[in-house]
Amino acid sequence: MKICFISNLYSPFVIGGAEIYVERIAKALSENHEVAIITSVPYKNRNSLGYSFEVRGRVKVYSFYSLNIYHAYYTKRKPLFLKPLWHGLDLWNPHSYLVIRQILNLIQPDIVHTHNLNGFSLSVIDAVGRARFPLMHTCHDFSLLCPYATFKCPLREDASCSRPLFVCNVYRQLKKAVIANKPAVVVFPSKSTQSEYVKNNFFPLSRQEVLHYCIGPVTTNTRERKEEEPFNILYVGQLTEHKGVQVLINAFKGLSYGNANLHIVGSGDYGLTLKRMAGNDERIFFYGKVENADVTKFYAMADVTVVPSIWPEVFGIVILESFSHGVPVIGSNIGGIPEVIKEGYNGFLFSGYTSEALEGKVIKAVNMWKNEKAAYQAMVEHALSTDFSWKKNAKEYLMLYEKLLTEFHKMLEKVVTDNH
Repeated sequence: MKICFISNLYSPFVIGGAEIYVERIAKALSENHEVAIITSVPYKNRNSLGYSFEVRGRVKVYSFYSLNIYHAYYTKRKPLFLKPLWHGLDLWNPHSYLVIRQILNLIQPDIVHTHNLNGFSLSVIDAVGRARFPLMHTCHDFSLLCPYATFKCPLREDASCSRPLFVCNVYRQLKKAVIANKPAVVVFPSKSTQSEYVKNNFFPLSRQEVLHYCIGPVTTNTRERKEEEPFNILYVGQLTEHKGVQVLINAFKGLSYGNANLHIVGSGDYGLTLKRMAGNDERIFFYGKVENADVTKFYAMADVTVVPSIWPEVFGIVILESFSHGVPVIGSNIGGIPEVIKEGYNGFLFSGYTSEALEGKVIKAVNMWKNEKAAYQAMVEHALSTDFSWKKNAKEYLMLYEKLLTEFHKMLEKVVTDNH
């Protein structure tokens, strides 16, 4: 099968989990199928209006610079006043439309699978439709509902965005009008993500599927813990306000248990603020951005990972990565997180975005680790047994692709029959 993924970002230009996921599932599928990626780069090629081509392993990569006032990769560095103009130009970008049509006509895929499209614009959807290829789309975030994709913008404090601003409602309605029901199948990483889109009447005629994210091979956690060792708490992810690291730092500083360390892996525009919050606390360590291959050593030393998000996290690949190393997770009881973390089974959930609530769960984890070793080890085993493997995920996608292809061919046959 010839599969074409379209993603606004792709390695090495990674901002969040969606780009990592697209790369991993593309590699998994390329073992038995022909896979191509159409993506963007944050610089102009020699032919600024055309595209470049390279082969990475078994994956063919087509990339180009999508014309706008700046590239999506640098969004967080740009001033607020430029963003409305950027989003306006990004609603339907004729340059992206033309280049992607050209690449699709060259590839002639059996299936086109679109992912995050900010920076390409929704003209991609029309490009696929005009080229008459069956289309599947995955909603990795809330970018069709919110300009910030997280329901967390600097103009208001409401983390759930239950009453969006007028301009946000206009944005939402325009996106809905452009994408309409054009994808035949829409995939959501979690039921909670699907619920948000259904609530806003997106994709009423598209077939909807929930397909959880996946992880690599399980790594058995064999490190011997010594009684005098500190309890190691780990955070891995972006240092942005909506990720809630500030809640974690406040909870950690309030811990009554003194022999503990907090390890923060990641970078972002909120990093300096978080370091000021940490102050001179020598138990808090910041490591900055770490390559994905090197994050393993942090999971190997961790006793618990914390995902303290204050926005409705779509799913949380970090949770699965932590589980794959046998590390239980404490997470916010919001979004897709409680679909993976089961209270007292493979981790703990806390509510309300408060450091006090998180502190209580951390203390519970410390007590289990220190005084109830059998119960803690059971959580480790349950984390390791969570089945979100690449092979399983690739097989599920292939089943969706094959079903979509069958439906698409039946539709074409009907059109031919009706015309005669």
